[in-house]
Amino acid sequence: YFAEVIAVDPKLDLAVMRIVSDVKGRRVGRLNLPSVPIGDSDHLGLGDKISIFGYPGIGGETVTFTSGNVSGFSHERGQRRGWVKTDATIAGGNSGGTAVDASGYLVGIPTQAAAGTGVTPVDARPVLDTNRDGRIDQRDTPMAVGGFINGLRPVNLAIRLLEQAGMRVPK
Repeated sequence: YFAEVIAVDPKLDLAVMRIVSDVKGRRVGRLNLPSVPIGDSDHLGLGDKISIFGYPGIGGETVTFTSGNVSGFSHERGQRRGWVKTDATIAGGNSGGTAVDASGYLVGIPTQAAAGTGVTPVDARPVLDTNRDGRIDQRDTPMAVGGFINGLRPVNLAIRLLEQAGMRVPK
């Protein structure tokens, strides 16, 4: 399928896309595709098990699965949880994939932004309020972008984008 972006937040590195055509370019109507129920990332606790699915170009031609535990949280932009930290190994190509809790609910989205030791950066940019002035801007320390990911964007940060795209999100 081919898709178009219908809602985006570049600072969060999140987007909502709509499938518009098949691989031959034919417009598609209503599709009856399976979906993953949306969870509440604020209910995650330290040690909770999470499973991560993605389709990185570097992982071959199959879906890639890893699992791990919630190992912490980071705050940013006035959000209680700007990031969910995990001990799961997540390839950078899994950006936009799915992180589900033990019940199968979507609770996080792997993104290309990553911080920590052992990261091979492709780029670096401010993604956290490192100077604690309430803004993420050029005065903050850039974080490595690329390599392996050790954090997930909480799905709760995407609710506004989903609603902007016309989706009704159960509360």
